[in-house]
This record gives sequence, structure tokens and C-alpha cells, in this order.
Amino acid sequence: MDNLSDFGSLCPSSRREWDTSSCVDDLMDEDDKDKAKRASRNKSEKKRRDQFNVLIKELCTMLQGQGHPRKMDKSTILQRTIDFLQKQKEITGQTESCDIRQDWKPSFLSNEEFTQLMLEVKISTAPRLSPLI
Repeated sequence: MDNLSDFGSLCPSSRREWDTSSCVDDLMDEDDKDKAKRASRNKSEKKRRDQFNVLIKELCTMLQGQGHPRKMDKSTILQRTIDFLQKQKEITGQTESCDIRQDWKPSFLSNEEFTQLMLEVKISTAPRLSPLI
């Protein structure tokens, strides 16, 4: 560090107006800025990880109500959550298809009228049994 001209490119002052204390202060300021930036990033990352862990614990608590083991690792919790959501999606799809089938009743008929008509159709189309002799 005997030759301060090596740091000329790092120091904002020109070589003619070389001020070592100013250059050192600028370098210290840059170092402090880097440390502050790194500390801020570390704090944000820790906050993100903590939030992630809170959400994983919440999913784990919800899955335990579904009969899953008490202790699960994060990947197991996520996999079981995916399985549960896929099963719910299937159930919802099946329910919606049942709803579609139930909606084919004409809107101008009441439920009682529709039921009566269906019973009459069923009776008229049923095979007739011959009486036993």
C-alpha cells in the first residue's frame, strides 16, 4: 500500500489533487454501503424464510386434521397438500357434472310436477307383468 497511485481509479479525486483521507473515506463509505446492502438483503431473506416456515406449519396443521402423521418434512407437507387439492378438484368436477345432470329439468315445471311426470313415464314404460294364474 506504499504506492497510492494504484488506487487512483478507485478514488474520485484526480491524481493532481490527491487527498488520501478523502480516498480512504470514499473506500470506507463504499464498504459500509456494501455491508448495509448485504445486511438488508440478509434481513429480507430471513423474513421470507420465516414467512415460508409459518405457511408450511399452517399446512401441516391442516393436514394433521386429515389423519396425516404429526411430524412431516416440508417436501412431504407440500406433496400431501398437492394430493389433497387434486382430490378436491376431482370431487368438485364430479359434483359439477352431477349438478349439470340435475339441471336438465325444464324451468317452468315445479319439482313436484316434474317428479309426477317422471313417475308417470316410468310406469307407462315399465314392462307389464302378466297376472299369476
